[in-house]
Amino acid sequence: MMNYEIFLNKEDQRSYSLLRHLEESPTLSGTFIALREELSMSNFLVKKTLEKLKADIDNLKLSDSLTLVVSDVDVTLEIDGNYSSKLLLTKYLTESLSFKLVLSYFRGNYSLTKFAECNHVSTSVAYSTLQRLKKALKEYQIYFSKREIVGNQKAISFFLYKLFTLSNQPISELYSVKVYNEAKRVLQSVELNYTFTTYERRNFFHYLAIMINNEGRAVEGIDTRALNTFSEELIKKSQVAWALSSKSLTYTIVFFLYLHGKLEKKYVIHEDPTIESLTRVFIGSFEKAFNCLEESTRNTLEEGLAIIHFNVIYFPINMFDDFEMDLQFFKQTYPEFYFYLIEYIRWLTAKHKKIAKANHCLFFNYLLLLINHVPVHLIAEPAKVLIDFSYGKEYNQFIKKNLSVYVNLNVEIIDPLSDTLPDVVITNLNNLYQEEQSKVMVWLDPPRSIDWVNLTQSLLTIQEEKYQQQKESTKTSGDPIE
Repeated sequence: MMNYEIFLNKEDQRSYSLLRHLEESPTLSGTFIALREELSMSNFLVKKTLEKLKADIDNLKLSDSLTLVVSDVDVTLEIDGNYSSKLLLTKYLTESLSFKLVLSYFRGNYSLTKFAECNHVSTSVAYSTLQRLKKALKEYQIYFSKREIVGNQKAISFFLYKLFTLSNQPISELYSVKVYNEAKRVLQSVELNYTFTTYERRNFFHYLAIMINNEGRAVEGIDTRALNTFSEELIKKSQVAWALSSKSLTYTIVFFLYLHGKLEKKYVIHEDPTIESLTRVFIGSFEKAFNCLEESTRNTLEEGLAIIHFNVIYFPINMFDDFEMDLQFFKQTYPEFYFYLIEYIRWLTAKHKKIAKANHCLFFNYLLLLINHVPVHLIAEPAKVLIDFSYGKEYNQFIKKNLSVYVNLNVEIIDPLSDTLPDVVITNLNNLYQEEQSKVMVWLDPPRSIDWVNLTQSLLTIQEEKYQQQKESTKTSGDPIE
């Protein structure tokens, strides 16, 4: 995973960090004391950074969407939901000296003296920027020669792909006219048979342009088992349909389509022993930890796992992703999946050192696959909720209907007339239910936002307690699959 803040100068780094900190705060605010401690800035630097941040927001004409309200003791961010701090990161990144240096190398016209002159910096500043990039990219086998980027062609392609998709540099200014026109032509040909979201289409164009620019060298030296994942019929048919002279380029496009779930099943051959082994181990481990899966669910998981493992082993297109997501939501909402995967990834990466660097990618993709395809109620006991308001059956039904909208958790609504003991009782009546038996939540009518928030927090606590109880009752030792 790559932290693209290293591309920014110190002032821009501080501005972005400050805005992001406020944005991620539950109250969208922070005291000066907290900001100093958490961002490692002096009081002077915090105030100076705030002034710069305000000016940058004004210059981008974002003042109606992002407003900083500063008092003597704290700072509050007011937002309307139209933009996020990522927009500022994109701006800072595109204007950074590091980005311009990479772009100069990509175009093949880098010269230390000329670069320094064009960007109005000293040669020592330009040189130190280059050295910083060299240090950051060395671990990926990406090197800077006198005029071009050399090394692992696959890593170079993925680095440029991610960097250019993050920037807001106009696409037509990134690539030569020849490459731009060819990428546009190929995209139009591919779109005759495959559809893309707006985001996918933009990214695919960058991907095509980079692969066309390096003539498909990203697949040079790739394991033949990766190539054999796809039928020869698909490769031949695609090369003709897209009018490509290079078979390597055809494979790079097919890889992209496969990793984005675009290919028909009939063109994918699941015979790779490494991928089959990793997939089989995951399914076996999951069923051991929970319950046996239905055949349809298992088949769906196997297809998704094959894509995940192909990505990690052969074509890690997201190796330069800037993974910054706070996983607390998933930890609270899906504790069964979350804690299971923490243990499984720890075991897997210890056993398979080659994929250890992809632990974040594996964890996140495994997690989404399970969330989307394995119903939580099949592997975990739901929190039982009883709804009993003084307005009668129809009002209870109204609350039940809204519960499914506001609360996305593993919940079972039980009949008030049944003998089942609820975990939570929702009511507008005081002192009717005993708190020792169930968690009683007394709401106003109609419910306030805070009522839904408190209910969600209580359900999350109950859900985690149930998971821990289940874990203790099924505790085993040794490897996840033994």
